[in-house]
Amino acid sequence: MAKEKKQPKDYPQFYFRLTEDEKKQIDELVQEILDIELSKHKEGEFLPKRNSIIVRALTRGLKTIKSEKSR
Repeated sequence: MAKEKKQPKDYPQFYFRLTEDEKKQIDELVQEILDIELSKHKEGEFLPKRNSIIVRALTRGLKTIKSEKSR
């Protein structure tokens, strides 16, 4: 049985407001990370996406902040 492809509406949204400078800075960092990951990409491996990089960074950053605050 074929797996149904998920649609954008199947994923919840998480959003917040940024200044233009913050957005530009984040976009540049994400693009640099994406370029590094793509340069090391091997055939058949998962192709990284901007969203997955942002989620990974947000998760790691929040865990770090929590760890620092709970000391």
